Amino acid sequence: MTVHFTIPGRLPGLNEYIRTCRSNKQMANDMKQTTEESIAWVLRAQCKQEFTAPVWIGFTWYEPNARRDYDNISGMGRKLILDAMQKAGLIGNDNRRYIAGFDKEVFLVDKDNPRVVVTVTEVDE
Repeated sequence: MTVHFTIPGRLPGLNEYIRTCRSNKQMANDMKQTTEESIAWVLRAQCKQEFTAPVWIGFTWYEPNARRDYDNISGMGRKLILDAMQKAGLIGNDNRRYIAGFDKEVFLVDKDNPRVVVTVTEVDE
């Protein structure tokens, strides 16, 4: 089974998170928690499926421009999305028991509709 989620908007990057951590740890924690909760709401609305078998996860990042580095985009984005999947009850944990690995990762530009499309595929056992 394969499920697709679309998370609207541009997620905070790793550099932005690190910069916030250095200036104010509480603000950084608030940023992370608020973003995760927003993503979890989107995921709950788009999927009622709980994945019990390990899954492969793919990401298509649509950025408003090509300014951010790929690792800046996906480094923090992956963490936020996996933690939100756990908060939303879609996966039991974001460890190796539930996440088999990452599928393809694509980076595109869409200035009018930045978003992240997440593809979750259960591993055939």
